[in-house]
Amino acid sequence: MKKQFAKIVVLTALLLFAFTITANFSYAADNKDNAQKKLFEQKCSQCHSLDEPRSQRNTKDGWTELVTRMRGNGCDLTNSEAAAIIDYLSKEFGK
Repeated sequence: MKKQFAKIVVLTALLLFAFTITANFSYAADNKDNAQKKLFEQKCSQCHSLDEPRSQRNTKDGWTELVTRMRGNGCDLTNSEAAAIIDYLSKEFGK
């Protein structure tokens, strides 16, 4: 009886641990996506409407080419900001 109770306690603890880890990964991913979206909105809206890029569908290479061109046109982005925006656009508006 005690062994069966101990097994139930251990299994319950493992399930709670697995649930906690899964929830944390999901929360982190949501925060990353939200941060990328805000960065896109902040940086890209300085020069044009956000409807323009949102109406397009591109591959990751296509978005990379477009963001690189925007940087050449004077868009002030660090390499990590550009990568985050490209990642966001690829996920949300990819082909």
